[in-house]
Amino acid sequence: MRAFIPNPGADAGTVLSEVPEPEPRADQALVAVEAYSPNRGETFLLEQPRPGWRPGQDVGGRVLHAAADGSGPAAGARVVAHAWDGGWAPRVAVATESLAELPANVTVDVRTTIGTVEVDGMKAGVTAQSTSGGVRALNVAGPVSLSTTNGDVHFVADTLSTADAIELTTRRGRVIAELPQNVEGSFDLSVMSGSIQNDLGLAQAQRSRTGRHLQGQIGSSTRSVKMRAATGSVTLVTRSTPSTH
Repeated sequence: MRAFIPNPGADAGTVLSEVPEPEPRADQALVAVEAYSPNRGETFLLEQPRPGWRPGQDVGGRVLHAAADGSGPAAGARVVAHAWDGGWAPRVAVATESLAELPANVTVDVRTTIGTVEVDGMKAGVTAQSTSGGVRALNVAGPVSLSTTNGDVHFVADTLSTADAIELTTRRGRVIAELPQNVEGSFDLSVMSGSIQNDLGLAQAQRSRTGRHLQGQIGSSTRSVKMRAATGSVTLVTRSTPSTH
């Protein structure tokens, strides 16, 4: 796998290089790294790195393989972790005493400049943004705000709570929402240059002058659903069966 390794001669003190896959001990879980945070101590270590050391202590992600001794979170759990080192990589081994499972009722705020953002299973609200890359959220609850400048936005929900707001936006790309068949709320769908498809029979807004703009109230819910694309497409579909994504 490719990971950052120390290189004091490089401008940032690190370079991307091929490194061996982690080999967890019995008391370590294998974590797929979704985010990491450089800390001050690591910046000092990068100036004079010890042999074999790689940066990356404060990480967040998902457990790929639980610890062999049965301790710690199960596979699939979202966690935050303090690794010994090596966390600036796609995968890292972390002692279970240094892992904490992230509760589903924690609000998630994820942002990246380049690359895809994907959030799954969080239940207290999600904000996810990318500048150049896709944004995807599955089976989340609470207020949802997904946006990107260049890329697709995809939101999939098998159930929705009473009045959680949903806002999905891209400048160039597709905006797709897959919602339960009985979804209610105030819907506002627009695209400046492109197409709109929806399963709800929403009407063209009277004030539309450029592009396409569909609005409508379905049922009595106060939920607000806004889907916007400057150039691309907006698609809203409803389903009676759970998603297989």
